[in-house]
Amino acid sequence: DSFWLNNDLKISPDEQLGMLKRLYFDQLPFRKSVQETVKSMMLQEDNNLYKLSYKTGWGFDEQKNNIGWIAGWIEENRHVYFFVTLVKSPDPKIDMRSVRLNITRDILKELGFLEGKM
Repeated sequence: DSFWLNNDLKISPDEQLGMLKRLYFDQLPFRKSVQETVKSMMLQEDNNLYKLSYKTGWGFDEQKNNIGWIAGWIEENRHVYFFVTLVKSPDPKIDMRSVRLNITRDILKELGFLEGKM
């Protein structure tokens, strides 16, 4: 099980997106109750305007660059929109936890999300 640690597991943003869509629509090869539990664990923000659900990841590539992920969906006005943000940085002091979330939120805002208008 060292593929999580030694960078053997390679998942593209498109593969992340496909997995998220299958999870959202209960199409993964797991019981629906398990998928619902995972979705409830991913819910990060729930207010009158939107629901924002995501998972995060952080690791390093072969060149020791920081690789940060946020993959999830936003539900706004009874529609769901999926997203994947991949951030790569050679800076060993980068605050990846904040940077990846700030970039994702900035993009969502620029596209008109997070305000209940979509």
